[in-house]
Amino acid sequence: DAPVHRYLPWFKVADPQGSPGTAGNGFLALDATHVYVGYNGTTAGGVTMAAKDGSGASCIACDVGEPRWLAADGVSVYWADIGLDEVRKAPLGGGAVTTLVSIGNLGTPIAVDSSHVFWFDSAAGSVMQADLDGSNPAVVEAGQSNVNSLAADGGFLFWSVQTRIMAEDLSAGGAATAIASGRTDAGHVAADATHVYWAEGPWGGTRTVQRVLRTGGTTEQIADKAAFAIALDATHVYGTDNSVGSGDIWRVPKGGGTIEILAPGQVWPFDIAVDDVAVYWAGETGAEVYKVAK
Repeated sequence: DAPVHRYLPWFKVADPQGSPGTAGNGFLALDATHVYVGYNGTTAGGVTMAAKDGSGASCIACDVGEPRWLAADGVSVYWADIGLDEVRKAPLGGGAVTTLVSIGNLGTPIAVDSSHVFWFDSAAGSVMQADLDGSNPAVVEAGQSNVNSLAADGGFLFWSVQTRIMAEDLSAGGAATAIASGRTDAGHVAADATHVYWAEGPWGGTRTVQRVLRTGGTTEQIADKAAFAIALDATHVYGTDNSVGSGDIWRVPKGGGTIEILAPGQVWPFDIAVDDVAVYWAGETGAEVYKVAK
């Protein structure tokens, strides 16, 4: 028999200090002990954190800006704030917020590796990088429009634009290459040691999850299932299906196969993250984070 998963509302994304307004659009990052959540509010958003059991919710940066995608390394949590047009970071576990980059028109995606933070300058149409302290900003690739997602892995940076999945070897210093072309509304991207995965498809149309080798080649459809966001572990791809409002948290083996529904009937599930034991997701409305055992 299929395993039975139990899931419950976990904690409110909204400012735990009690500021007014309804939060939404939760974006997630994890470290070994905590979940970090960026949210939008009625007048301003923020970044909060809590232990993975939901206890000890506290502000990192509340009632300021409009945080979007989050990323974490072993030291800090990073976020793109499109309200302030800043790339910002704070220590894992909480602490002082540092502004790394301030530009005129910051895009929403962000990624981080062991030495750099990456973002999208939507005014210039450039994928950018800087050292982890914000120094030495530089163009990774110019001439990019509507970059939807960034993923840094193993010395490479991957990103999606509407019709292509792009890859750049950061050690080589050359131009980016399209490893998958002819796409339809390519969205959230994730990478492992062998493949790049992404969600694809327009609202109201056929939506799938695809993958391709990191070096390019034949594109494989691994799931005929919508995903606003995806996350990976060693064996599976996880997705949030919010295509019709009441959606699913699901997973599929990385090579494709049977889709397993982990939590059905969720209200506008949004971002997703996984660790060794659980799956975490945030709702686009309702300002809550949820978890389910894997």
